[in-house]
Amino acid sequence: LKMKVAEDMYEALKVAETRIHNEIRHHPEAGDYRKMLQDELRQVSKALAKAEGK
Repeated sequence: LKMKVAEDMYEALKVAETRIHNEIRHHPEAGDYRKMLQDELRQVSKALAKAEGK
């Protein structure tokens, strides 16, 4: 279950990151949000890799 939740989180973060890139990239704060999401994506993908490694 933990793995499924992590995968769902990863997918949701990817969608949000893509949406920010496509829809609001011209907005002055978009870069900050996008960076925050990318940091989250890295954390989740590390957690996924760790979980898959076990």
